[in-house]
Amino acid sequence: MPDLRLEFDFADDSRRPGSAIPVFFRHTGVKGSLRAFNVSNNDVDKIKIVLRGFLLNVVGHRCPQFQLSHDMVVEHQLLKLVDVHFSASQHSRTSDDVDCEEFPFDFKLKARSCSAPEDRHDSPIFPATTLPSSVDVLGPWCTAAAGEVNCRAETQVRYEVEAYAYRGDDAVSAAVQQVRIFDIVDAHPPPIHMADFPGEYTCSQEHKLKRSFSRSGRRMMIAVAQPKPLEISLDKDVSMVAFHVSFFVEDGPTHSSPPSTLHIRVDSLLRSTTFIALRQMDMHPTVAQARRTPFLAAVPKFGRPYHRKLHITNWTRCPPGNKVSRWWMNETVVWLPITEKSNPAPTFFTPFISRRYSVSLRFAAKGDGKANFLLQVPLQIVYPTLLGSAAPAYDAEPPQDESIELGPERLPLYVR
Repeated sequence: MPDLRLEFDFADDSRRPGSAIPVFFRHTGVKGSLRAFNVSNNDVDKIKIVLRGFLLNVVGHRCPQFQLSHDMVVEHQLLKLVDVHFSASQHSRTSDDVDCEEFPFDFKLKARSCSAPEDRHDSPIFPATTLPSSVDVLGPWCTAAAGEVNCRAETQVRYEVEAYAYRGDDAVSAAVQQVRIFDIVDAHPPPIHMADFPGEYTCSQEHKLKRSFSRSGRRMMIAVAQPKPLEISLDKDVSMVAFHVSFFVEDGPTHSSPPSTLHIRVDSLLRSTTFIALRQMDMHPTVAQARRTPFLAAVPKFGRPYHRKLHITNWTRCPPGNKVSRWWMNETVVWLPITEKSNPAPTFFTPFISRRYSVSLRFAAKGDGKANFLLQVPLQIVYPTLLGSAAPAYDAEPPQDESIELGPERLPLYVR
């Protein structure tokens, strides 16, 4: 008698070409079908399909101040939804020649609700508000460990679709398929308030253009506005972001001619920071908080580096009436790739795990002198939804610098 075989079939639009793990969103649910081969020959009475999710956080300590190395662990069950088909005969065969029957499933994930804070004690991960997005991160989080031993942290948010075929009370066959679930709370989030994360972001920097055998040199500043959120689509291989960049160069010490052509190499690198908590968080944590408490770890990961060259020529005089009236400026939009054939988790926050992104931008400038700039610009990653509020109007401008007054009309804004 041929063995019973179970296989999952998901919609083509749920996975990127070449990826073995389908991607679903909370607002669409998880849907597909189970194909059971040789059902009639194995006397199957019942088919059970289960969508299961769990969270595992591990924060390890190997620092010298601890007498014994130890790991602290938090586990939570996120989901358990069951769909049962009692009679295989109700489902027609997919082919007259092949003993194969299909069992469709469509798991509708619970809609969000505005629960009062006192109601949240029943569910520590707030499944009625936000589901943690699928992540799997392992890495060092503490630099105080001695030698080659690092304090490491790990988090797994894993969702699986399981299928079981029963003959009576006995399971005669099983199959498991991992799926990724992303919960998009807001497809058009407001900009990040960078003052809430001191020391993590740098959107403008000023240096002197150094020249060989000369102490004098023009000052130069580069300012990058916070970009609009990056919307990633499963059917696109490369996702790109437009950065609004402003270049400022002051007048020379003896004349007021515009700067010569500026040759700039731009190196970009996506940085993700995953915050792994052992105690419940109330808001987005900071890297500084993770350094102060043993119950919170911040694990950074980096994407693929990209490079681009710019040639800045058309300089214009800054408007009079402020401190930069003796400066020349050039504003441009630089498109840089961020991801390639990948589906990173969106920016999200839940009480036991959260993720934020930033882009490291390194500018190497050559012209009237040489200077290097290193900026860390916040970036939010979202996915398109069908829930659909209209996209906000974006007005991105270079940020204000403490040493150079750009005026109130030049603040970085993109508003609903």
